[in-house]
Parts: sequence; structure tokens; C-alpha cells
Amino acid sequence: MKNTIRFANWLSRWDDWSGIIRISLATSLFVISIVLLLSLKRRKFDFLKSLSNNLIKNRASKKIGFSHNWHWNDLFLKPTFCNCCESVIVSGAYCNYCNLYTDEKCMKKADKMFKCKQLCDTHEADPDCEKPQKLLHRHWQHNWIKGNLKLNSSCFVCHENDCGCSPNLSDYKCCWCLRTIHEKCLNSVSNRDIVDNCDLGPFRRLLLKPNYLIKISQYSSLSIKDYKINKMLLSMIDYHDWTPLFVFANSKSGSADADVIMSHFNSILNPLQVIEMDKKNIENTLKWMQLYSDLIQFKILVCGGDGSIG
Repeated sequence: MKNTIRFANWLSRWDDWSGIIRISLATSLFVISIVLLLSLKRRKFDFLKSLSNNLIKNRASKKIGFSHNWHWNDLFLKPTFCNCCESVIVSGAYCNYCNLYTDEKCMKKADKMFKCKQLCDTHEADPDCEKPQKLLHRHWQHNWIKGNLKLNSSCFVCHENDCGCSPNLSDYKCCWCLRTIHEKCLNSVSNRDIVDNCDLGPFRRLLLKPNYLIKISQYSSLSIKDYKINKMLLSMIDYHDWTPLFVFANSKSGSADADVIMSHFNSILNPLQVIEMDKKNIENTLKWMQLYSDLIQFKILVCGGDGSIG
């Protein structure tokens, strides 16, 4: 009987202690969550500040190059690797133009190491480009980005469906034509034209082809008014099945899903074709399209933030 009473007393004391332990654990988890959240917010703030400083520096130096369009992600929902140090990253930055990934400390290094999408032809200053035949036969080059592919992507050389299946940063994807290729196929294929020259992929008829564009501004710019179409090149080719698509998206309407839409179209089209809907951007784009309306039939897709399209 005494043992039973002692056991009952022990159980009652354990209930008291277990309650205290549960409260302590819950409090600790809450505090840890708050600390992690504040840390992520701080890292995002530092990232945006660094990004802003880089943009100001590029503008001040009259940089003509094509910079990455970095976006911060607090948590990647799939296994992701940094393209610089090739380590696994849980959070970090990604370029929604070329799908390059990097952690915070490697972002500046990634800007120097990897080319983003080249929005236009940069050979205008080359005297040889004035020769029509040389201009016509110059091919656009693949821009291969390593790793972070969808599982079971198909290699366009050997046609095996196991690109991106290795548990590391492996295999490549062209950010223009969206084709994927094994690293071994990229290095060993005998016909180099296949892996060097890009036909801009399945969306080339909708794409504002970069080799048709010439930059007229000395600054790095994403405004379509700072570019012109190379009419001399158009005069030498059959371009009548070319119908570039312009995407207008309103990120302030609905549930603000237009950012996701813009990111998707930036990755498959020329970023110059993806327009944030404000009065100035719309006017500049429509005026630019009007300049070439007698030569080119443009298409327009309007996207709302609630998922509506038109």
C-alpha cells in the first residue's frame, strides 16, 4: 500500500515537472524561431543594401555589361547548390534571368565569374560586322549554367533522362534555349557546333532575339527604349514567322503573384520583353513597338497579380 502511495506521489510530481519541461521547450522553440526570423530579415536587408550599392557603382562607372538580376530566397524548397563554392545552400540569392544560384558571401564573386543573359548584340563596334555576310553567319552562343536542374532532365546529345540526378552541382542548362546536357557530353562531343551554337530553343519565334538587337545607350539598361532592332540584318533574312511576345505584369494587383509570373517569363524570354506595368514603362514599350510595327507583328500578354491573363 505504501509503495502504491509513493508511486502515486511520484507520478503527481512528474506531471508537475513534465508540464514545466513542456513550457520551457515551447518557450525555447519560440525564442529560437524569433532569433532565426530576425537573422533572416537582417541577412535579406544586408543583401538588398549590397545589391543597391552594386547598382549605384555600375551606374557611376557607366558599366555596359549585363548584370545578374538577383533575388533573395529565405528558404529553397529543393536541394540547391551555390554555383561558386558548390556547397549546399538553404537560403541565398538566385538570378531569375539565367537561374544562377549563390549564397550571400559568394554573390560578388558570382557577378565576376558568370555571365548573365546577354540582352543584345555587342559586336556593333567591330568593323567586320559591317559586312552583311559575316553578320548573317555569326551564330549566337549557348550560355551554359551548371547544376540545379530538374530531376531526370533529358540530355539533348545522348537523350538519356538522368541530367541533374547527381547529389552535387552537375550537368548544365542553357539559359537561352533551355536545353540540358551532361557534363561528359559537353566536353566530349565531337561536333562542337552542337554545344557552342544556340538556336534559342522552342520559343525562338516569340523571343526578342538578342542577336537582332543593338544597344544605343552607354549604360546598363533594362528599358527597351535603349535598344534598337538591327534592320540591316532583318533585310537579309526571312523573319515573317517571328512574332515577339511582350509580357506586361501588374505586381500590385490581386495577391501580388505577378512577381512569380515575371520571374518565369524572365527565364524563358529576353528580360527586355517582361514589363512591369507602370505608366512610364508601358508608354516606352508601346512607342518602341510602334517604331517597328511596319516590319514586325508583335504579341502582347497582360498578366494580373491574381492569375488572370489577357
